[in-house]
Amino acid sequence: MTQSVGESGFTHSYLVEERICFAKLVNEFLNGDEDCKEFIPINPENDDLFHCMETGVALSKLVNIAVENTIDMRAVNRKKNLNIYQTKENLNLAINACKGIGLKLPGIKTEAFIEKKHHLILAVLWQVMRLCLTKKISLKDCPEIMRLAEEGETLQDLMKLPPETILIRWLNFHLKKQGVEKKVNNLGSDLKDSIALT
Repeated sequence: MTQSVGESGFTHSYLVEERICFAKLVNEFLNGDEDCKEFIPINPENDDLFHCMETGVALSKLVNIAVENTIDMRAVNRKKNLNIYQTKENLNLAINACKGIGLKLPGIKTEAFIEKKHHLILAVLWQVMRLCLTKKISLKDCPEIMRLAEEGETLQDLMKLPPETILIRWLNFHLKKQGVEKKVNNLGSDLKDSIALT
């Protein structure tokens, strides 16, 4: 676990494993992207992830992977050696796009990325990565999901469910199949002890 003390005197911490996981995912999603080739691949063993996010280019690219065409990349300053104004334009664009696709960013402003406030950057990345990873949970990409329909549910009912709900049903389907009585209701606290996943 890594800790830092903020200006207000509060201690913020994050798991190194979280940073490593996000760095690997960013490498996977942005591999081969011409605009990101100067900082991809990120070394997951150090703070390169936070440096990669400071210009807003990588964050903008990730937002577009999560929800296609959210940001018009022609509006993003992508040249090398951006000045502070260009950097802030990019970050404002990316942060507003994040809010536009429903992410919760209370109090997160451009300074969080410029000053590399690890816990805030990871909070944004967590939400963006969740969208990137769950967007493929659909009947089109996984037709076997139809087995998760509850009694009386139609194909149309199932297609309206958010990906996280489908993932929870998938977990419970496999738990029941293994004879486990435990039921998962969320992807947070119910999985924290790893018992359901095991």
